Amino acid sequence: MKLKHIIAATTVAASTLILTHNSHAGGFAVEARSLAMGNASVATADIATAALANPAMLAQQKAEDDFALLLPSVGVFIDDSDGLIDLVDQFQLDSDACIVSGNPASAACTAVQTSFAALPGKALSPRVSAGVALGVAGETLSFAISVRSDIAFAGGVDGASVDTTIPGLQDPNKNLMVLRGVQTTEVGVSLAGNVELMGLKLSLGVTPKVVSVESLVLSESAATLNTGASSLVDENLVVDLGSFTTLDAGLMVGLTDNIRLGVVARNLISDGFTDSSNTALGPVAINFDTQLRAGVAYNGDTVTIGADLDLTENDPVINTFGAQKTRMLSVGAELDILEIAQLRVGLQKNLASGANSDALLTAGVGLSFGVHIDIAAIAGNDTFGAYLQTGFRF
Repeated sequence: MKLKHIIAATTVAASTLILTHNSHAGGFAVEARSLAMGNASVATADIATAALANPAMLAQQKAEDDFALLLPSVGVFIDDSDGLIDLVDQFQLDSDACIVSGNPASAACTAVQTSFAALPGKALSPRVSAGVALGVAGETLSFAISVRSDIAFAGGVDGASVDTTIPGLQDPNKNLMVLRGVQTTEVGVSLAGNVELMGLKLSLGVTPKVVSVESLVLSESAATLNTGASSLVDENLVVDLGSFTTLDAGLMVGLTDNIRLGVVARNLISDGFTDSSNTALGPVAINFDTQLRAGVAYNGDTVTIGADLDLTENDPVINTFGAQKTRMLSVGAELDILEIAQLRVGLQKNLASGANSDALLTAGVGLSFGVHIDIAAIAGNDTFGAYLQTGFRF
């Protein structure tokens, strides 16, 4: 399938670009361990990933966990809940048959009109993530340094370029499939400490960070979408929109030795940008709003169970091509086998009004043999992705 080939090439090329430009999109951070647990992380994050999930968790680690290096963490995701990939594939088959017929009145050319009519209003959302982090847990103060990267796209068919005549189907500037993306760079320093209040152990954590924002647009005719995405690494496609400084903050409460309750706020200083670089598509808003998430977890010696819930309904970072709002419920569990292997499962569901209500299933495994490796996968109705990360822990 042509579109599936180009999406695969896009994510590979974007991985190259993201590691070159160090970017981060809005929304709660995700990495392999938490993704495998349904993206539950507020009260379950370990020392390697606390800076990306909840800085307060840096101060609530096991006594033997005092250093971790996450290097690197890379993932790719595609949300095709509208089924756009299959619809474009059908349009391509009909388009090829119409061109071969050479007759605008043929059944094949009539089929083109039908298959193209199904495309407008459908959205496709690929995303590529990467990150590195260093975490150190001390007796009185814990800290971490993190670099988090994302390229988030929202895509669909550009209605202004429609031409389903035979010459139009052969014109690379007609019937355009457009992916509009935001690329950001987030560099943060996290600090966390503990206090006692009424017999409860409270952990407070903050992450001041600098975020730079860039945009890019990819487009190709939906009828000839078969050449991959090598142009994605073209520096001329990237537009610098500026940067801003903001703050993440987290709170953890140890209710018992094993049960924790936490909340984290991202982007306490909100900001926004307008991308007007593409005159044909018009301006688009890119927003980094304050987001709140709560989590609860049981952290045992061999079993960890966690659940997170977004306390706010969050607008998409790129508000274009019908991108959906999100309010995620995440549930997951981990079984530790002799501190050598970890088995993980989870579920994630978007509770936002008007959003796709299908649940996403997740699973993954962790392996420790000097180097620690985590692998995770997520799948649902036309949504799929995978994450891989490596690191060292002492």
